[in-house]
Amino acid sequence: LMHQGACVASGDAQTVLRSETLAEFYGVSARVHHEADGTVVVIPQRANSN
Repeated sequence: LMHQGACVASGDAQTVLRSETLAEFYGVSARVHHEADGTVVVIPQRANSN
């Protein structure tokens, strides 16, 4: 996983693509689903307006 030109995480999708990692490095709130066939589904979450 790259962020600002640097590798911040490496490994397979199960290891790297996680909600916590996306929030930490990109400020994105998202749900991440890892399917049995290896497919990764990232679902952005709407920010609260409160």
